[in-house]
Amino acid sequence: MATAASDYAARVIKRTVAAGASLAALGYLFARGRRSSRRENARPPVGVLEARSLVEDVLGRRSHRRQLTLDFEPATATSWELLIDGPAIFPKMLADIEAATSDVHILIFGFKDGEIGGRMRDLLVRKAGEGLGVRILTEAGYSQPGWGSKAFFRTLTDGGVQVVANQGAFLDLDGLLGQRRIDWRFDDLLHFDHRKVVVIDGRIAYVGGPGIEDHYADETFHDVMVRLEGPIVAQLQAVFLLSWHFQGGPLPAAAAELDRFFPETADGAGLGLEILLNNPGEKHLPIAPAFRAAVAGAQRRLYVINPYLADRGILRGLVDAARRGVDVRVIVPADPRSLPASAAVRHYFKDLVAAGADVREHPQMAHAKVVLADDTVLVGTANLDALSLRQNWELQLRANDAAFANHVAAELFDKDVALGTPGRVPTGRRERAVNAFWSRVSPVL
Repeated sequence: MATAASDYAARVIKRTVAAGASLAALGYLFARGRRSSRRENARPPVGVLEARSLVEDVLGRRSHRRQLTLDFEPATATSWELLIDGPAIFPKMLADIEAATSDVHILIFGFKDGEIGGRMRDLLVRKAGEGLGVRILTEAGYSQPGWGSKAFFRTLTDGGVQVVANQGAFLDLDGLLGQRRIDWRFDDLLHFDHRKVVVIDGRIAYVGGPGIEDHYADETFHDVMVRLEGPIVAQLQAVFLLSWHFQGGPLPAAAAELDRFFPETADGAGLGLEILLNNPGEKHLPIAPAFRAAVAGAQRRLYVINPYLADRGILRGLVDAARRGVDVRVIVPADPRSLPASAAVRHYFKDLVAAGADVREHPQMAHAKVVLADDTVLVGTANLDALSLRQNWELQLRANDAAFANHVAAELFDKDVALGTPGRVPTGRRERAVNAFWSRVSPVL
């Protein structure tokens, strides 16, 4: 069974590994990054009807990271479901994949061998054998498809599943697993793909925080996904296919062959959602401003659950909100399995409690990434730390809907507050000094 380790620890490992990359590559990335920082995204926000054309535009062309510098118009989910924890998430996802008739697309930070990993692998191989297109994009720095998990991923590729990987550390390798070649642009370097998105038949999508790993399936890690149907799935499909293409995954030669990926979808009433997509190498980072705006603008309620709540601006915003009378709830893991993650947020416990915030330490590894501000909900893949907000590929959904916000408040936050214990305010001089240190250095973690 795969070892249950926090993804914060994995990120520290990835940073260490990345530090060993060649100086030449770093210099190249630095120069390219300076040029990228001066680019502006001239493309208007992408609506549902434009999603397919984004993919058509790249057919037969070399991939470029800037093709994923995208803003999106709000789109409708005609059906949505908030799934909390592995026992609710994985049976539903497996059933949807079992019923798939065309394509299964999985963009996943962590895909590891184990009970749930083995079940998913066997199902995907079987569906590929039935003639479906099964495509996986994973993060090489964590899932290790060419190293520690090489044998596991070989069973997937031998079974007809196509796999590509973002290579945030060491050499940048593009293309299908088993055929990868060096991309001398090094446009993956130090940018890890932390997204978790599943698109099935172009009709059903999942977005959230869990990987396909046993510690999510057995509730050691507490996390959520939203299951969506409706027009918004076309936008998420475009995100997957453009990301797939960027990593060297093959696309059809002719535009007509994209029909299978973008089936006609009935519009109608439902939940309005906006996709926020971080493209860190191009300095396109809409998620952090969305979080900060939600925190700064809250008037009635402001609820946050996140395993790595370290951004000082957001933490100060939570304190300010509590001081102005907003109902503030902050839920973090009692044991985030990382001293920096634990210390950075606990440095603010005293101010949060003094301001009237309800701070709770969750008994599980609270890994969900949700912010609820009045009737706005942000749910997705991004942690509230520098790595997620500035350096990782991330995807967050934003909804402005009272009914959805009330549902999330009742099903997630009310229950987690009841499960958690009041946050312990650090009192010892040494502990407070350690917390202050990690809070100070958190912008570079």
